[in-house]
Amino acid sequence: MFLGTVTYSISSGNIGSKFDIDTAKGDIILVDHLDFETLNTYTLVIKAVDKDAGTPLTGTTTLSLTVSDANDNLPSCTPMVHSLSFPESTTGGSSIVTLTCDDLDSGVNGQLEYSIVSINGNAAATSFQVDASGEVTTAATTTLDFESLTKSYRILIRVKDKGVVALSTTVTVNVDLSDVNENAPVFVSTPYATNVQEMTAIGTSVYKVTATDADTSQSIRYSISPSNQYFEIDPTSGNLYTIDMIDFDTLGATTVTLTVVATDNGQPSQSSTATVTFTVINANDGIPVFNPGVYTASIPENTAATHTVLQLTVTDIDDTTFTYSIISGNGDNVFFVDTSGRLLLNNDANFDYDTQAQSYLLVVQAQDSGTNVATATVAIDVTSVNEAAPLLGVTDNTVTIAENSASGTSVDTVAATDTDSGPDGDITYRWAFNALTHIRVYVHLHPLLTQHDFKFLYLSTQKNY
Repeated sequence: MFLGTVTYSISSGNIGSKFDIDTAKGDIILVDHLDFETLNTYTLVIKAVDKDAGTPLTGTTTLSLTVSDANDNLPSCTPMVHSLSFPESTTGGSSIVTLTCDDLDSGVNGQLEYSIVSINGNAAATSFQVDASGEVTTAATTTLDFESLTKSYRILIRVKDKGVVALSTTVTVNVDLSDVNENAPVFVSTPYATNVQEMTAIGTSVYKVTATDADTSQSIRYSISPSNQYFEIDPTSGNLYTIDMIDFDTLGATTVTLTVVATDNGQPSQSSTATVTFTVINANDGIPVFNPGVYTASIPENTAATHTVLQLTVTDIDDTTFTYSIISGNGDNVFFVDTSGRLLLNNDANFDYDTQAQSYLLVVQAQDSGTNVATATVAIDVTSVNEAAPLLGVTDNTVTIAENSASGTSVDTVAATDTDSGPDGDITYRWAFNALTHIRVYVHLHPLLTQHDFKFLYLSTQKNY
């Protein structure tokens, strides 16, 4: 009996030409790689045709193929390298970046998990963390600081699927910290206090302040606020120098206090202040001055010791206490000046109009607390006092004259002396009936007169004032 020859073919369903068929035997052959993720089922229509002598007959059948998944795809991330920058002030738990990753496998083979392999090569570092969704964050306890040694981080992250034989890849996240002006300048070695001499020359550097800033690459500029009439500051170095001379005597205080400001160049800038107290040292730049420069006085010769002749007046812009002395004209130390500037009679034993000087020309000196001195002239006149009575040379004398003596006859001559000088020593004579007579004269008027008829004539002396 004759058997027909059958020829096999795939008439449809062979998507992507993944299969072929042995035309003689009907064996279905896989000729290309199957991809579960692209197409996981195929429905092939197989046709068989006999070749007899007559009309060919055709038969068909359907073959359903199910492709099982295999973990054949590596995880893939876009991009594989992240480079980013964020400020050092970023707080713990802040999101840095979220990785975009995928796996073409299905099911668990396409499910991904993330882990940090190392940070700057350190597998134990914990500054950053990554969660199941691929979000990279700063660790909750992390404090980032640009000023520290670590200004950048290289985070190596493993992305792995959950296949039985897991496949993985790595993603690199490069992080650079950007500086934030988080620190204000800080003045060092405060409080600031120093001395400055009055009348210091303009432009003299008298002090220096210094401030530091914990931020990196910050420059500091200095200023005085509010401005000061005596001082200015170098904005770069912090050196304080004088712009006007300070006069202690007109300042009205012993100190000058100013406020210095240190400002950094951050955006926005930060600043801090400090006070500088200058104690002004008084210089002996004032000269004593007598007012007036010439004094005059007139005192009686009987003035007692310690009597105040006059008060000297001295002014000095620096001092109010002076050392006084008499540098000339004070023979026998008749005068002296006390600490308050009173000119006093010192030695009344040598102060006498009649026997000592009748005038004095003193030169007095006042010295301040330094070596500055002033002098003045004091002209003192000694005035006479009528302190001595006339002294008759004869205290008792008897003269007899004839009764018929002519008028104008010289009876006797008496003489008196007076130790006072000048007009106080001039003497005039007159008759006076006075019990204090110094010379008694008996005048015989008539021989027949009895003794009780005698009349007593008394000669007294009188100064001529």
